[in-house]
Amino acid sequence: RDYSTYEHNVATLFDECYNLAFTQQMKNKDIPEGGSKGVILPDPSNGTQNSEQSPAMQKSCFAKYLNSLLDCMLPEQQPGIFSGHMAGRKEILFFGPDENTANFMDLGAELGKVRGYPYWKALTTGKSVKFGGVPHDIYGMTTASVH
Repeated sequence: RDYSTYEHNVATLFDECYNLAFTQQMKNKDIPEGGSKGVILPDPSNGTQNSEQSPAMQKSCFAKYLNSLLDCMLPEQQPGIFSGHMAGRKEILFFGPDENTANFMDLGAELGKVRGYPYWKALTTGKSVKFGGVPHDIYGMTTASVH
């Protein structure tokens, strides 16, 4: 999209994300108490003016987003980044697929493993069996999924 759309999305991003997380929490949907939603808003100055970015750009955005959160969850790898903010406790986050991220859940588990995150198998839901995922649709636990 264009830069004015991007500016509008930047201005409303927090409220939209907060309201979505709050609504799902009230519905007791798939966010545990104290959980949250995350948003990735790519900057249109990367040269694309399409409403959809390329799969390679989407993958890159997801990898950068997850790596930045792994920096917070693994402060011993990045001295000074959030070190001490949990008073000695480990930061544990879990990611589930949503709009345009379902195909990156294997990548998320793999990044966690490569970075040394001890809970990498639990880092993402919706991943393939190869990374420890459970095929929910086969076991009748959900519909055909977000893929």
